Amino acid sequence: MKFFKLHKQLLILFSILLILFVVVIISFDLFRKKSNSEATSENCDIAILSGENIDSEYLNFAKQGVESACESLDKTYKIFNVSDYNNSYDDTLEAAVNSNASFVLLTDSSYEETMYKYQSTYVNTYFLLIGGVPHNKDSSDTTINYNVLSLVYDKSEASFLAGYAAVYEGYKNLNFICDNSDTQSLHYCYGFLQGADYAASELNSSSITVDITYNSNPDDVSYNVPINTDMIATSSDEIIEKLYQDKSVSSIPIADCDSYDCKTENVVMAASVNLAPLIEKNILNFYNNHQKDGGTITNKNAIEYDISLRFDSSVFTNFNESVYNEILTSVKNQEVSIISDITVPIDELELTHILVKDNKTLIEK
Repeated sequence: MKFFKLHKQLLILFSILLILFVVVIISFDLFRKKSNSEATSENCDIAILSGENIDSEYLNFAKQGVESACESLDKTYKIFNVSDYNNSYDDTLEAAVNSNASFVLLTDSSYEETMYKYQSTYVNTYFLLIGGVPHNKDSSDTTINYNVLSLVYDKSEASFLAGYAAVYEGYKNLNFICDNSDTQSLHYCYGFLQGADYAASELNSSSITVDITYNSNPDDVSYNVPINTDMIATSSDEIIEKLYQDKSVSSIPIADCDSYDCKTENVVMAASVNLAPLIEKNILNFYNNHQKDGGTITNKNAIEYDISLRFDSSVFTNFNESVYNEILTSVKNQEVSIISDITVPIDELELTHILVKDNKTLIEK
């Protein structure tokens, strides 16, 4: 009898503990959901949408532009990372709009299709798309609604400055490494080639060689850089990191044609878009009712000093601030013709003072 009585008491105690455990779990889950709901429903004036593969330094510069504008306007902002929404660009944009943001910054071209899809749905929200144009899935339509401004910057102009600086400084054996996974790298390559040729023509030099290497395998740690190379140029941070780790080429100076920060000591110059002031200016224009560019594609270039070249003055001697200002002014005043259309074959770029080599083509001077 005592055994059955004790068994019954243990069973009751176990049941009570089980019920308490279930109540605690349910309460915790409800609290978590409530907390998440409060976090996702937090309102802001300006939303920054970050893409899946966006460079952290790029995002920091974008954030700087937003922060400066917010300080002037007494506005709030919040960053919406696509990784927090199961890598769904649609969900990320909807979350930003539902935060009651009146201004949404889409930081790169990965939002092109999402912007095209939702631009007519959220007509009371203003969108700024950097580096891309809204388009449908097959790119057959690029309609832009009146509440969307698309800013496309000239990649070829930025890298033109890098190519010019390299040759003007005296580098003669150059190697540009293209990233096959990113077609934009060809735009940077085209600009670099033309800048190198322009400097060679000014210096009346005919001894400049530019090898073009293609990164066909992202797992490669070596890029078969020619042994006599005295400068490497690229537009990929990943390639730069691998070059830095490759002891055979780690001492060769690097020109980063699409950078926001010189991450390694052998990066001696970096061409970039002046992203922070560009974003700040557009936010201020919007909130001060000066924004008139909605529904358009705006090409940003040297004309408004929206591109620049940073270089290590301790490394460069021939190419100095005075020379830089001169070439930048020439580009700004459109005294230099730069071809950015990569459907034009390299041998039709009229490169008359440099020798260009790639996997398929040998272009003679």
